[in-house]
Amino acid sequence: MNDTKKVTLDALISAMRIFINVPKVEDLIQQDIEKLVSKTLLSKAENGARPPVDVLTDYLGSDTEDRLKIIIGFSGGSLERLKRVFDAIYPNKRWRRINSDEETRRRIAAFLIDPKNEKVFIPEFIRRSFYLPKDWIKLLQDKDYLQAVVRNAMQSKYAVDNGHAIERSIVSELQNIGIDCQKGPVELVNNKEVDVAIPRNCIPADSYYVFLFTYYVVIPE
Repeated sequence: MNDTKKVTLDALISAMRIFINVPKVEDLIQQDIEKLVSKTLLSKAENGARPPVDVLTDYLGSDTEDRLKIIIGFSGGSLERLKRVFDAIYPNKRWRRINSDEETRRRIAAFLIDPKNEKVFIPEFIRRSFYLPKDWIKLLQDKDYLQAVVRNAMQSKYAVDNGHAIERSIVSELQNIGIDCQKGPVELVNNKEVDVAIPRNCIPADSYYVFLFTYYVVIPE
């Protein structure tokens, strides 16, 4: 009979990896990146050597929010901050107006190209978040550059998707060895969302379980 040896805490820590390989998440996130790049790439036909404000106004006429996220990513701004700028320019108007009204898109496009030309008061600190590089039209036609911008914009989604995949894997392993577990709001912690909740009587006394989540709760018998 083989003796079961418990792992020491130091040995456990030394065996932990910084990164965990989740191939399915890697494949799906790359597919998402390629789809977004495909629908936000500016073709030379769309450019046509026209005035920049015309190019950007037309560019934002379809897939507006996705394309705004891309163009804003060139300067380090954010869509939420741009929505606050929109509220300052158009008090009491709905954001979705930008999808249907060309003049609204033109004014936002003009702001993005040169924020200092907007006459409505917008703090200089906010304006500086939206100055586009001078070669922004060329960058919108550069597939490799867009890949980098989109990948950077998807960092949060990548982290969340990885976390969910790892959580599903752990729940599956626990179920495979007969340990019941639940997830969701738990009364024990004021109904906060819990990734894995395990009744205490389901945990073998001679086993180790490690959970790297926001909350791990052992429910009393």
